Amino acid sequence: LRLEGGVISDAICMFNERDSDALRWDAHSAAAAARPGWEVVALQCKVSPDAIFELSTHGQEKFIMTASELAETQRVSHADILIQSWSADLVTQNKSGTPLPSSGESALAIYAGSESPSDSFYVRYVSESGKVAYSDVVFPLGSPDELVASNVLLTSISLETTSGASGEPGKKEFLSEHVPFNSPTLQRVAIPVSSIRAAHWNFDNGGQDSTGNVSVRIPEKMLSGDGNGVLLLDGTDRIKMPVRTWPIGSSTVEFLIKPEGGREKPQSILYRVGWSDGINVNLLEDGRVEVVRNGSSAVGTYILKSVSTVPDGEWSRVRVVNDLKTVSIYIDGELDSSMPLPPERSYGNSTWFIGGGYPGCDYFVGELDDLTVSGGHFVPGDPYFPISEFIQ
Repeated sequence: LRLEGGVISDAICMFNERDSDALRWDAHSAAAAARPGWEVVALQCKVSPDAIFELSTHGQEKFIMTASELAETQRVSHADILIQSWSADLVTQNKSGTPLPSSGESALAIYAGSESPSDSFYVRYVSESGKVAYSDVVFPLGSPDELVASNVLLTSISLETTSGASGEPGKKEFLSEHVPFNSPTLQRVAIPVSSIRAAHWNFDNGGQDSTGNVSVRIPEKMLSGDGNGVLLLDGTDRIKMPVRTWPIGSSTVEFLIKPEGGREKPQSILYRVGWSDGINVNLLEDGRVEVVRNGSSAVGTYILKSVSTVPDGEWSRVRVVNDLKTVSIYIDGELDSSMPLPPERSYGNSTWFIGGGYPGCDYFVGELDDLTVSGGHFVPGDPYFPISEFIQ
């Protein structure tokens, strides 16, 4: 990758920190060897709007785009390489900060995609002596006074205690012998609606997220081309979604589904894998919907099956709501089934897939549309459901 009209100020190959044999870079170029899909290369660049990125891969023609084009499209694919704009903290966290004057003002501009009420910003301060502090998180496009009730898990479980290979399971990080919230409990709080992360795909524009948060690359063969897009799944392939975009804890997942018949095994519709907790959605042989809530070894597995079925060859709307104490299935706007959940938590990486992957299940065969994933719990008809404007 070569850059004209700007400089590369920092670069990192994930999971390799600063030193990696797979990455070389300087102020105007970067070169990376092929890596597993999870070992992304992140670049922080200082650019002008018309700065030019020139990408070369072995055996392929050069690909050229401007900084403003990347900011507008967010996600560009070329050959077997995927380029996307991403949260700035992917490459800046725990790195050398920008020196600030001891007094006065300092301004910083960041290229971003489509504006969204959930866009959040904060400042991480590091003093000369190495002490760290954080500013308040601000949502400049949201309405801070617009609050919604939510269940929040109060727990002592953190990334350090449950992150598997990179954590230190069992190690105490509290000065007191007695930790009052050692057993996870729920607390009802009011949070800004704009702080709830969400994404919505209607597949009319490929894998573009209507909220501008999580666009994804989808092969053309998996999309209908009649202008009213749907996702076509033939049981042989699935869509891998960006890491860390599946909600842990409270969540609402909704989609339109049109399954084909002839299932000999359960089929996986939405599947998440990793150290985090969350829900998975399957379709059983008889057409009932199955929801599995699981996580790391510290979290139990809980299974809810719908009473009603979704008919083959017809469209049905399915919504799954998890408010941390109850998981519920709604079919065509009506409550079908629910079950209680104990408050549990596991943190860590999470990758999710549309169309397949849950153990013991075949890949899904049929059509999906109007998929919404939200980090809040919303029953049908809730006016604060983040994507209601797109599906009315």
